[in-house]
Amino acid sequence: MSTFADRMNEAMQKYDISINEISRRTGINVGTLSHYKRGEFEPKQTNIYLISKALNVSPGWLMGMDLPENSYLLDSEILRMWKKLDYEQQVAVVQYIQSLTTDHTEES
Repeated sequence: MSTFADRMNEAMQKYDISINEISRRTGINVGTLSHYKRGEFEPKQTNIYLISKALNVSPGWLMGMDLPENSYLLDSEILRMWKKLDYEQQVAVVQYIQSLTTDHTEES
């Protein structure tokens, strides 16, 4: 499993974002960010969120979880669509998802 520092360095390199730019976007001082980048300190949840937004990656991915780098984009898109549905449509969606996740291997 990757560490926060590994993922932070990976995203900074991939998106060509400097520590100074992350500091500007988050309000976290450069010294603190440098400690995170070197793996000397683990950030608090609030700072993880701010850094993930600055790097345009999901907080879970940044913390080293086995998630897509931009999984939050999918989450927000699903939520946006969900809010457009009326109650009956939401019930139908939940029932459909339940039918997809039911174990169909049981014998009848």
